[in-house]
Amino acid sequence: KVDVLSPIAFTQTPGNKIICLGDSVKLTMGSIGGSQNYAYNWNPEIFLAAPTGSAQYGKPQSTTIYNVTGYDISCPNYTVSTSFTVTVNKAPEPDLQLPVMQGCEPLCLVYNSRTQNDVNVITYDFGNGTIMQDDNFSYCLTEPGTYNLKVTTRGKNGCTATYPQNAPIVVWPTPHTALNWSPDQPTTTNNHVTFDPTNQYGPVVKYSWQFQGTTGTGGYDTSSLKNPMRIYNDIGKYPVMVISQTDKGCIDTVFKVLEMRDEFTVFIPNTFTPNGDGLNDIFNIKGIGLKTEGFSMEIYDRWGTLLYSTKDVMKGWDGTVKGIFGENGVYVYKIKSVGANGEGKKEYVGHVSLLK
Repeated sequence: KVDVLSPIAFTQTPGNKIICLGDSVKLTMGSIGGSQNYAYNWNPEIFLAAPTGSAQYGKPQSTTIYNVTGYDISCPNYTVSTSFTVTVNKAPEPDLQLPVMQGCEPLCLVYNSRTQNDVNVITYDFGNGTIMQDDNFSYCLTEPGTYNLKVTTRGKNGCTATYPQNAPIVVWPTPHTALNWSPDQPTTTNNHVTFDPTNQYGPVVKYSWQFQGTTGTGGYDTSSLKNPMRIYNDIGKYPVMVISQTDKGCIDTVFKVLEMRDEFTVFIPNTFTPNGDGLNDIFNIKGIGLKTEGFSMEIYDRWGTLLYSTKDVMKGWDGTVKGIFGENGVYVYKIKSVGANGEGKKEYVGHVSLLK
């Protein structure tokens, strides 16, 4: 008996395929006829797991035309061949053309991938938790730091890819200056004010000051010192402005109002003479920076009996009790007063001598 084998033929070929860059593809061959003992040769071998076998996993990096030859191991002259194409599509690659990659906060730029005709969705990940699904937009980076931007595109061809930018975006900080001065609360008797700026970021290489209303300037004056000193003679509110600049050229401007207040001082006599001679006839207090509201004065005898009280800072005790002059002696006073600036509430308890 002589068996004459029939020629082999393909029952299955991969056919043309379309994939996205980075994806794998399964390629399978099948045959019939001959001795049913088949072998296959694939070329080119690049991007394939092996050059032989009926099943392959390929990961081509670009569109590739593959040729496959199948033959019967028992009848090597029985061969069949086919070709197919694996088309590799790529997600649209952004073409960001940022004018600068470094700058002072806030760093405001326009982000345009120039892929609008090819994408369905585009996402910007700034690496600081900020993710924006938009394109051709303006965005300001308000916090200093380094931002490693990644742009993810999903093209109309169904392919998605993430493209890290070649260089990070660097945002330099402004000084974040806080304006302080000493004394903290200047008054008409403590009016030499020294200014002391503090900076969160630096180094700060330049200061530009503007003062309004300082003594002897006739309006306003300037300074480039870090800690200038100015004298204020009159109560009131005076604007102060400082511009600070870092070594990167980043600046910020701080504006603050300095308030000059009256010194809160009180004088209480220890003796008065209510004898009608017009001299020292009334016991009352004198002071600077007293507020009319919140004032009270009470007079007691040695046994704690209330003899006189008032809430008028302009009035005092004339030495009488129910219209009759009190006896010579020592009396107790209790006085409460508040500064004209609404601060510095004080209470005084002491003795005053009545001498007619």
